[in-house]
This record gives sequence, structure tokens and C-alpha cells, in this order.
Amino acid sequence: MHNNKREHFFAHTKPYAGLARVYEISLQVDRPTERSGRQYHSIWDTGATHTTISQRLAQFLNLTPVGFTDTHTANGTARCPVHFVDVRFESGLYFHKIPVLTSNLMTTDVLIGTDIISQGDFSVTNCNGKTIITFGVPSIKCHDYVAEARSKKN
Repeated sequence: MHNNKREHFFAHTKPYAGLARVYEISLQVDRPTERSGRQYHSIWDTGATHTTISQRLAQFLNLTPVGFTDTHTANGTARCPVHFVDVRFESGLYFHKIPVLTSNLMTTDVLIGTDIISQGDFSVTNCNGKTIITFGVPSIKCHDYVAEARSKKN
């Protein structure tokens, strides 16, 4: 992560006009230590343990695999190349030289996995028929909807 000091807080929020079923974001993805400024279509994927980039993005960035790993998908087990990349959010948060998998993604350039999501808090709310997603690093508040529901009953 960019900076491990707790006094730095980075956040990203995206409101949608209605109820969203896919949570999208634009991110910068680059070779480590390079910065192109290019934005890539990304999807938050809480079911993915590892952030994954498309084969076409890995080729465009001219990435060289640092290894291979087996991963489990809805289509079964696949052997995927592993690359190091820098990932940057528009809020200033960035992850330096993180390992990402490369796969044949058809509809996006990046799937943001729980390896990134678990670095902070990720929340989806659907209030008044509108979805809002928000991500903040580091975690600053424990959300417990059961406790909140109990307190509203009293």
C-alpha cells in the first residue's frame, strides 16, 4: 500500500442512478514504477481472492510473468500467470508492486479482488432505490447491522 501511516485516509465513493448489480470503477494500472495515467475499466469482485487483469492488458503493458498459480473459478481450476503491477485509485491510494493474476477476462480489464478489498472497508448500500459503493483505507469503523437493528428496536 502507498503509506502504512494511520493518519492517511483514502476513500472512493461511487453513486449509481438506480440499483446496480455490477460495481464499476476506473483505475490506473501500470508496470511497477511507471505511470502512464491511463484508466482501465474495473469491477469490484468480492468473490475473487486475487485481483486479476485481462490478458490483453498484460500484453499491452508488456508484462513478464513472475510465476504461475492455480486458481479456482466458476469454470473449474485454471493455471494463471502472475505479474507485478502498480494499482492507483483517483483518491491517491495506490498499491505498489502487487501480484495480480492474468486471465481471459471478456468484459473488463481488471477484477478487484479481496486481496485489495481486505485492506480497508468496502460497503454497498441500496437506499431509496440507488446503489452507493464506497471503499476506504485504512478501516476506520466497524459496521454491524445486527447491532444497529437491535438498537433501533429499543
